[in-house]
Amino acid sequence: NLTNITTSATTALNGLYIKNLFAKDGKIYVETQANQPIAVYNSVGQQIHYIVAKDGINELTLSKKGVYVIKVNQQSQKIIL
Repeated sequence: NLTNITTSATTALNGLYIKNLFAKDGKIYVETQANQPIAVYNSVGQQIHYIVAKDGINELTLSKKGVYVIKVNQQSQKIIL
């Protein structure tokens, strides 16, 4: 049982989810591994953008400034654009 917990923690730390997330010049940048689903939700919970990630930094262009939730697999983080 302890092995499963260790494996899960190691898997998450190895970057299956969000490695880095930042906003710059009106765009959101998400760093993750290839083939990870990236979904963007607005402040009322509507999904407004979806891509399948490439390895490394993925650039997302959104039409409005605001608060967004970025979800990669089961990990979510809030960001202000």
